[in-house]
Amino acid sequence: MSNSTRRRAAGGAAVTRRRCTTLARATGNTRARVYTLQRSDATAAVDNDLRAWIHEHGGHVHASLRLVDRATTTNTRGVVCCESNESNEQDALIAIPTKCVLSGARAREEFAGSLLAKFQPQRALRMKNLPAELVLAMLLASERAKAHRAFYRAYVACLPDEPPSGFYLAASASKEDVVMAARDVGVPDPNEAADQAIQAATGARANAEQLVDEFRGVLCGATVDDVLWSMAHVSSRAFGGGAEVGLLPFIDLCNHSFGAAKPYPLIRREGDELVGLTPMNASMNELEKGDEAFLDYVTTGTSKQNAWVNFGFVPEGL
Repeated sequence: MSNSTRRRAAGGAAVTRRRCTTLARATGNTRARVYTLQRSDATAAVDNDLRAWIHEHGGHVHASLRLVDRATTTNTRGVVCCESNESNEQDALIAIPTKCVLSGARAREEFAGSLLAKFQPQRALRMKNLPAELVLAMLLASERAKAHRAFYRAYVACLPDEPPSGFYLAASASKEDVVMAARDVGVPDPNEAADQAIQAATGARANAEQLVDEFRGVLCGATVDDVLWSMAHVSSRAFGGGAEVGLLPFIDLCNHSFGAAKPYPLIRREGDELVGLTPMNASMNELEKGDEAFLDYVTTGTSKQNAWVNFGFVPEGL
């Protein structure tokens, strides 16, 4: 995946994509430690199914990392080290085979090929000219619609029903509730942020309606609401930018901590490509039992307001 670049969200709001950074504990003098590793049966099942799927296709998730229900930074889900481990500095903590990465570029080629097979060359050309973020959202929506038949079903199952996105909230909530949500996370001008979120939500729904109308034949029954849901997840979770925008299973379950070190974002093993995170400057010796593992979402150059519209919170460091 490429480093993050400033882009336009699926709904029209400017967005800074996440960049792969090494898993690390919180920066500064205070550790983000979870003393009781609590998780529901549902969370455990999501964790187990996702890592089994990743392993089946040649990747892995370090045995010490676990998805928990109550992480330290957000009081929501996060990834925590459940036991102290020795680890080689070059070992990947999480390694995702490229076939398990939801790629905007790959989705574009697959959708265009399906349209050509259906003798729809004009729509195939239109597909090739769509922004990669929208095509990625279409892929996620179609996988959601396939349910148990989907290749990415283990990943789709781990995604929350309510994406952490200000504009997704604005698509169904009253302005008063949107203002309150922006205020609760410390957005400097919650009224202006609410207006931006509402505008982005309007644009996102219009895009979703157009995509479903035009590409219904390759969306596997996905609805406008499915596409809108997927746009919000792409906006808040996607890594990279441009044609290389993608979703990284399990990696994107980690919460944000400002200033995590830079990793090797691409690992090659026996000719296979693995998108992963290595310890590098934050080895497993630095992640002790109970420490939460973090990513730096790399939000440099964006505003608190814009970050909230896309991520649903104001990242540390802005």
